[in-house]
Amino acid sequence: MPSSTYGQERMLSLNAPGEYERFLQDGQLRPRLARAVYLAGVSAGQWLLDLGCGRGEVAAYCAREGGRVLALDYSADCLGLTAWAARQVEAGPSGRVMPVQGDTKGLPVRANSVSRVLLLDVVEHLYPWELDLALAEAYRVLRPGGYLVIHTLPNRWALEIGYPLARFFIRRLPADPRSEIEQAIHVNEQDILGLHRALSRVGFTPRVWLEDSILAQARWQRGGKALLGSDHRASVYRLLGNPFLRAFYRLLLASPLRIILANDIYAVGVKGPVPSGKQWGGWMERLLAAALPAQEGAGKRGDGKP
Repeated sequence: MPSSTYGQERMLSLNAPGEYERFLQDGQLRPRLARAVYLAGVSAGQWLLDLGCGRGEVAAYCAREGGRVLALDYSADCLGLTAWAARQVEAGPSGRVMPVQGDTKGLPVRANSVSRVLLLDVVEHLYPWELDLALAEAYRVLRPGGYLVIHTLPNRWALEIGYPLARFFIRRLPADPRSEIEQAIHVNEQDILGLHRALSRVGFTPRVWLEDSILAQARWQRGGKALLGSDHRASVYRLLGNPFLRAFYRLLLASPLRIILANDIYAVGVKGPVPSGKQWGGWMERLLAAALPAQEGAGKRGDGKP
């Protein structure tokens, strides 16, 4: 798609209304992104590549945490939003955001030069052949032992199987839970097996799993005050405002039906084999915890921790 597809007006209208402005005010990421940043384990002085940086919330947040961030996007409007977010939020002498215009299929970045690559809410916008090239490029620029963190939604199985089943029982749900914009620009929605295969093909040692942050996301959109939404998913959020339905939904997520109900796909791809050693113990422990359902409190804290 041409870069004009992701102009400023469209980018500001994605997700919840006013979300970008809210980030500029309080510096807190929405739960899905906070979860991914937590998995990346940002540390002071670490080089990160935010691939497809969009509006720049993640890049600015990581810089404030002390990271040195290459924020890459092919849309000039996205880079402008990213630069503005960095100026508003970035703090501390070691935190830096460097906007870079480029294509995911051919990164203007040296091989073996970054410790982390973030690919958040980008996969679904890339055609399969584009995704293969983007993953290969991410592998090339990562240092040995570095890793890639992915978040993408919707889970294709939830969209094609779980949601129609839910709508069979609850007829007032919208025909499609995605907005018109999402329907137009989501060209490669994933399932966990397909994403695992894509990561393996280019050499990553992958781990791919499902979570569902709809409860945390709904509360976050309302400032933690109510389980309601104002966007196209409002009807779904209102249903989950019912304590009985919310408890039933949690039970379903704890069952094997999770594979057709959970909507958030997370993945970590390590460049090369995962070393065995004490220095990796904490990292593996964090990944094991991350495979559990995301807690609603993560959205309220904004730290994404289990």
